[in-house]
Amino acid sequence: EICTKPVAMTGFLSLQHQSQLLEQLSSCVLSACLRVGADVSKLPEKVSIGFGRRFQAEDLAGDLAFGAYELKKAFKGLGPECIAEILAKELSSELIESAHAVGGHVNLHLLPAFFAAAAIKDVLCARLSAPIPPASPQACSVQPQHWLLELSSPNTNKPQHLGHVRNNLLGESCSRLLAMQGHKVTKVNLVNDRGIHICKSMLAYKKWGKGEVPNSDQKGDHLVGHYYVEFEKHFQDEWKTWLLSQEGTASFEKWQTEKKGLEVKNKIQKKQEKAQKETNLEKKDKLLKDVPCLFQEFKNAFKDHYFGNLSPLGLECGKMLEDWEAAAESDAPDTSDTYQLWKTMNAWVLSGFQTTYARMGIEFDHVDYESLTYQLGKTICLQALQDGIMHKTESGAVAIDYAQLPALKLQGDKVLLRGNGTSVYMTQDLGTAFMRWDRFGAEQTGYVVASEQREHFKTLFELLALLRPETKNKFTHLSYGMVNLTTGRMKSREGTVVDADNLMDDMRDLAAEATRSKWPELAEDEVAQRAEKIGLAALKFFILSSPPENTILYDPEASIRFEGKTGPYALYSYARTRSILRKCMTSAEEVVSSAGDLSCLTALGTTEEKVLVRCLFNFSSSMHAAAAALDPAKICNSVFALAQAFNTFYKEKGKTQLRIARMRLP
Repeated sequence: EICTKPVAMTGFLSLQHQSQLLEQLSSCVLSACLRVGADVSKLPEKVSIGFGRRFQAEDLAGDLAFGAYELKKAFKGLGPECIAEILAKELSSELIESAHAVGGHVNLHLLPAFFAAAAIKDVLCARLSAPIPPASPQACSVQPQHWLLELSSPNTNKPQHLGHVRNNLLGESCSRLLAMQGHKVTKVNLVNDRGIHICKSMLAYKKWGKGEVPNSDQKGDHLVGHYYVEFEKHFQDEWKTWLLSQEGTASFEKWQTEKKGLEVKNKIQKKQEKAQKETNLEKKDKLLKDVPCLFQEFKNAFKDHYFGNLSPLGLECGKMLEDWEAAAESDAPDTSDTYQLWKTMNAWVLSGFQTTYARMGIEFDHVDYESLTYQLGKTICLQALQDGIMHKTESGAVAIDYAQLPALKLQGDKVLLRGNGTSVYMTQDLGTAFMRWDRFGAEQTGYVVASEQREHFKTLFELLALLRPETKNKFTHLSYGMVNLTTGRMKSREGTVVDADNLMDDMRDLAAEATRSKWPELAEDEVAQRAEKIGLAALKFFILSSPPENTILYDPEASIRFEGKTGPYALYSYARTRSILRKCMTSAEEVVSSAGDLSCLTALGTTEEKVLVRCLFNFSSSMHAAAAALDPAKICNSVFALAQAFNTFYKEKGKTQLRIARMRLP
């Protein structure tokens, strides 16, 4: 069974000291406003202070800044630029070293000791043995809730691929971000271990497998995935042959006289007419290239119908699924050869998944299996049919009229149970969602699923709210963009995917090569140990450094570099900080324990030190911003900026007091 040991969270990254500093600065600004005659009745209760705007002139780039725009009402007749000039001259306190007006903003240069203290104390809070409790307003600005997060959700007809890597890493990161905010997080995995796609690999193995079994050279999930691709190859040959047959030609001609075919022909005709009217030859050529091919449109529209109703392989798959469901719902499923084959091949795949998850560092609090939950959705649909919410179509399928889901602005029916009684994906998700709602009592449920399923989840959430109104606005789709190869989009059926296991092997090998080049004196066992960690760091950082909504073009060579915005660069910077502490004969724990004595920070003051302090100050904020947006890329950006600032700062040496102060920074 897939590992269900939860990952323990070690604490919460506080903004307590940062918030206190910002409040003190706000009070300084408001006091300055009063001293220069501002209308107290029109001053805001608090001035919004953020990070200093960056300018080419470094002496004008502050540590923090505020805009004079929000103070305009209190200074009758004065514009933001003028207000900023007045306040910059007036501002002074034990915190502020200097102030500069730039446009309608005031950039504040803070005394390094106070600025560094606020930054360092908040960072060190996360290392304390007694972390700030989740409910503390100092730890998070949101009301803690119970989140149920579904991630990974692989199919047991193939190994996990690069898309699953992004899903796993994004889901795991989001769960940690939510926990950091004080939420209770339950991570669940729904293993899609039944359905027509599973039967494809089963049928292919039954026809062409010749008793092959997993071995030391081939994991079980890779073996089953091979037969999924094998099925598709045979089906494509069958499909192409049928298209050229007399029956295929007749079907194409008939389709052109039916509603869908007529709509396509009309669309093509309009595009052709528009192209013919275009006088610009370049634009005309482009318009003509965009005109769809009628035969291709037929193939796209008819392929699923062919598979389910005419294809010998498709009909065999459908019969296998019916046999499986009949066995699964019987009192003695193990008497069925189909069910026994399913159990055997599923066990191979699940064993392979466990190895993949363990290597990637992914664990779950609970695992659901579709084979055990799909009937829940059928029961719900049959009850909705009895209640008059759903209806039967002419083909005997159970469906819901889109008119009952007006927010979707769709017409026609959404089928939930096929005419033969088998479930569709929506049915299974429906049953699983209600089962989890009743079992876990989570206040929010998030699905980490690729953005191409956006419409599916819109429909699911509307359907959930229709059947049980108390679930409205309690479900969220945490979508993410696709991960593409340099040769185009990944396609499992064609065997052009990047398997997660192979990818991690490749990253390890690239890391080993880079490690030998950088440290040729290392023993081979040390190279192997480092290569595994560096390779995984490269992969994880590259995947997470792009905002979730972005499509990624994966570049292994770029991700493994020891310079630039990469995992190895961040990892190398971290290792350097540990080395500094070892050479100083101290530890991170000792630095934390002495966090109360920060008087040595008065020794800080160089440009490199100030930049590093700014990055530390920003680090806590970026963590909370990432948690609010569920976007780990914000943390990657902050980590990279921090690593850059640290490596620049590291090159300088200082006196004893300065070295003590700098020990607080790693």
